[in-house]
Order: sequence, then C-alpha cells, then structure tokens
Amino acid sequence: MRPVEMLSALAFMTIGLTWVGEALAQLAQITACVEVPQSTLDESRKRKSTRSNCDPAAAQRAAVSQSRVNARDALASTCRQAITSAMAGTICAGAGKSRPTTASTSLQAPPVARNPGGIDAELPISSTGPKICAVLRNLPAETSRRRLSDALCVLNNFRKTEVTFRSRARCGVQCRP
Repeated sequence: MRPVEMLSALAFMTIGLTWVGEALAQLAQITACVEVPQSTLDESRKRKSTRSNCDPAAAQRAAVSQSRVNARDALASTCRQAITSAMAGTICAGAGKSRPTTASTSLQAPPVARNPGGIDAELPISSTGPKICAVLRNLPAETSRRRLSDALCVLNNFRKTEVTFRSRARCGVQCRP
C-alpha cells in the first residue's frame, strides 16, 4: 500500500470511528445519580462484605466493591416500588437536570447528593419504570482488618489480609446533566 493510500484509509477509519462513537453516545445517554431527598423517601440499607487476599489492597478493593453491590441489592425493590415517573421528574428538576429520554443510560456523571455527606459511588438499579440508581456512602469507621496465616501467600510473608467493609445505599434517580 502506498503512503497516500494509507493516509486515505487512516482518515476514513478516523471519521468512521468518530461517527460510531457519537452514535453510541446518543444511544446511551450520560446520566448522574441524583439522591432522593430524605423528606421524600427516608429509606437506606447498610450491608457488609468480607474478602481476603494475600495483597491487602486487593482485599480492600474486593470488600468495598461487594459491600456496595450488597447494599444496592438490599434496597433495590424498595426504590422500584417507591419511585414513580412523576417523582423522578420532580427530583431531576429539583437538581436542575432532566430525565433521560432513551432506554439506555450510562452512569458516568458525578452523583448529586441531596442529603448531608458526600457520595462515594453510584450503581444502577434495573427497572421498567423511571431510570433509578443507588447512591452509596462508604462507612470506613466500621471497617475491620485482620492478618491471618496462609501458606499460599509466599510473597507476603505467608500472611493474608481479611477486610470487612460496610456501605450504606440510598435511592436515587438517573438524570441528564
């Protein structure tokens, strides 16, 4: 292939990839999880997860991730039953945002706290009604760590770390920024 042909092919591929990226962005709207105010729905769930690994950082990451999923799953049915389309619209409008207009969304914008305290993560909740989510707060004061003997942890002085981590979930609504 001659250099001119290579440049033409590269330009064509770049334009094609840009178009595909724009089309995918329109199919899955970027949304943020807006926390439902406590005055509207005063429900939350706190759950834990215990994980162990030879690498202390890996044990921490796994425990945090699973505790968030556990808290979200414990609250999901309550959120589905309590949040109506009208309520979702009001919550989005109150945060200066709008409801998603496509069936597919992507929680990539920063979450919006409507109650005191920062939000550490957001996870979607599957629903046939309004797009809902869970806002998650880490509870580091309730974290525990133990070092245990483990013959398989050769690179860590034959010790593994066991981490128990807790997270609290509250209902949220996916809104477009």
